[in-house]
Amino acid sequence: MAAADGTVSAILVTHNSSEHIDACLVALTGSDGNHLREIIVVDNASTDQTPTHIARRWPSVTLVLNRTNEGFAAACNRGAQAASGAYLLFVNPDVVTDSDMITELMQVAAATPQLGLAVPRLRHADGRWQANCRAFPSLSNLVRSRGSILSRLRPSAQDDYTIADARENRMVPSVAGTVALIRKARFDAVGGFDHRFFLFVEDTDLSRRLADSDYVNVYVPSAGALHHWGRGSTAGRIRRMWHHHRSMWRYFLKHDRRIQILVPLAGLLFGNFVLSLLVPSRAP
Repeated sequence: MAAADGTVSAILVTHNSSEHIDACLVALTGSDGNHLREIIVVDNASTDQTPTHIARRWPSVTLVLNRTNEGFAAACNRGAQAASGAYLLFVNPDVVTDSDMITELMQVAAATPQLGLAVPRLRHADGRWQANCRAFPSLSNLVRSRGSILSRLRPSAQDDYTIADARENRMVPSVAGTVALIRKARFDAVGGFDHRFFLFVEDTDLSRRLADSDYVNVYVPSAGALHHWGRGSTAGRIRRMWHHHRSMWRYFLKHDRRIQILVPLAGLLFGNFVLSLLVPSRAP
């Protein structure tokens, strides 16, 4: 089916996501404007009632069932293949979008011919701003990032990785895929998400490839969404940490294979993973 310009296909990836999926789908279906064409849920072999619940309560949702957990990137690509909208809106199942979020993002898309990814301003349940834009990873900024052991031992340490909040639209290097809008043809042209990233950093990799192709990634603070941090699935803390560190290693293998980078990076990631098991993490 040909994609009509200005239409949006929302794509959600679920894995044991029954706790928050209703709130997410209620918000999406209640979006104002006429942009939303369809909602596609790709379920990564949930062992709870997520697929049956969606099929029973949300018959208008297109449900794609994976027999195994293929990972976030591969599942997003599967959803994109099934999409018929001109734009793809990737949404985590633990997100509640504002009623005008899609409209706000689409206005920026219409005004930005070279748009790569557009993301809204995220907030925690208590209203605090939640960071979803960052610099491209380097050895120096990873050491001072919010996920590093240094940030836990020294909360006042400068963070050169996370990009601060802004009042106006802002071009940024890299964005989180928590909620992200992109033109489908552009997503397809750069190859979509790299499925080698099972979980985490696939959004940074896509942002990098878009920037390398002269597209711009934009933070849109007038668009908003509530994100229940880390509650989109039942994946445990240690497993999530393992995937994050492994994906960061794969990112550098793909984009910067210099030996003078990889050797200290290996030590940094291993040390950070081990120490993070011992030192409690700060609240996001």
